[in-house]
Amino acid sequence: MKRRDVLRGFFGFTVIGLSSYYGTNYFFRDSTSNLKDIRKYSSLIAELVEVIIPISDTPSAKDAQVHNFIISYLENCASRKEYKNFMNGLNDIESESKTRFNELYKDCRVDQKYLLLKELDDSSNNSLIKKISNKIMGRSFFDLLKSLTIEGYCTSEVGATKFLRYQPVPGNYEAITNIRKNQKAWATK
Repeated sequence: MKRRDVLRGFFGFTVIGLSSYYGTNYFFRDSTSNLKDIRKYSSLIAELVEVIIPISDTPSAKDAQVHNFIISYLENCASRKEYKNFMNGLNDIESESKTRFNELYKDCRVDQKYLLLKELDDSSNNSLIKKISNKIMGRSFFDLLKSLTIEGYCTSEVGATKFLRYQPVPGNYEAITNIRKNQKAWATK
């Protein structure tokens, strides 16, 4: 083996290693430089959670301030992939409502809002592709929105006391209990 071949191989591996490192960093870099950008979308997130859990005989997710829970989660707990997917999803919702209905999402009628979210839900339902995508790209926008809305609502005071049945000290553990028709689930685990 000649010294020239060794040096050529060494420099080749160095160039390939550095280019792959910087290439992946460029591809997965955070497109938003400031995590506080999500606060600009507070009213849009409030409208989205209102469609997921609307007002009925119990208060809506918007009344329970679930949008503030989602913003707090995204700022403090979410991975960069999740944050980026959520921001891209918010932008996609706005652009889709502008192209289809010629108005912002918050100005659309309730049936139009529901239609947009229903299409997002239907597009993210393939389980095998969803699992692969979650591993590579992180959880999708609608999966994050739906799970955080439910979690935020059920852990809020409004959700725990008016939607679920809340009893801070439930007493003895009873493994088998009879449930009456239309009985609410327990808010505590």
